[in-house]
Amino acid sequence: MRDGWGGAGLDYLNLFRDPIATTTSRTRDGTVDDYDGVWGKPVVPLVVVPLVNERSTSGKEMFAYGFRKLSLGPVVGSRTAGAVVGGSPRLLPNGDLLYLAVVDVAIDGERLEGVGVHPDVVVERPIPYAAGADPQLEAAVEVALAQLAAMP
Repeated sequence: MRDGWGGAGLDYLNLFRDPIATTTSRTRDGTVDDYDGVWGKPVVPLVVVPLVNERSTSGKEMFAYGFRKLSLGPVVGSRTAGAVVGGSPRLLPNGDLLYLAVVDVAIDGERLEGVGVHPDVVVERPIPYAAGADPQLEAAVEVALAQLAAMP
């Protein structure tokens, strides 16, 4: 989920348990859409540690929010971007591309836009060329190993 634009949804959380959140989208014309889909099949217990940072946006933020709300385990990394509203690309007459916000999104009535998701285990992102060191990934691995050790 780290360094990724959107591309995830709350329905992914249904793989872990029943959904706890309803996503409400409202378009500019006032159309409202609620979604709370359910995965109805058994799932083998997994160890999942979402790793997020300031470049985790949109659906990935919604997933991290839901993961925390479900208490499925700690989210590791740094605060997400707070860029959740849905957008649509528009080609301008001069050939430039404008990405315009067209859908406001709230999760259980809470807006993440401009706020982001604060991780449970805060680890700042290192500079990009830190001789291969990656404290965020190392922390996520430590959390996952601790969860595995606690399993029966």
